[in-house]
Amino acid sequence: LNLAMNVYSRHYLDCNFERNGQQVIVVTPGVGVFEVERDLMTLTKLRVVELGVGADLVCLSEQPLHHVPLFVFNSGPRQANPYKIPHWINHSYYQPAEGAACERALGRQHFRPRII
Repeated sequence: LNLAMNVYSRHYLDCNFERNGQQVIVVTPGVGVFEVERDLMTLTKLRVVELGVGADLVCLSEQPLHHVPLFVFNSGPRQANPYKIPHWINHSYYQPAEGAACERALGRQHFRPRII
């Protein structure tokens, strides 16, 4: 996400009309839990908020029962708050079409996400 911000950081210089609007969509096969460094997360948050870039996270797994997205900090000594729920990322979960062939073949129930 932070690397994508480099494209938008100088959007006013040498405008490229192939990219209009400022939106980043991240697709992940996981459930929305990421191990990050606190400093890099803070820098990315500042860049996203200051540049006014929309950040969407699309998870291909089923929604877990805890709040997501969740950033777990992996650096430094033991901290009082070892995780953060970012408010600056919109998140959603992929939902296959009703009666998809793979779901019928496996006999699974269709997953309906909660609204958070």
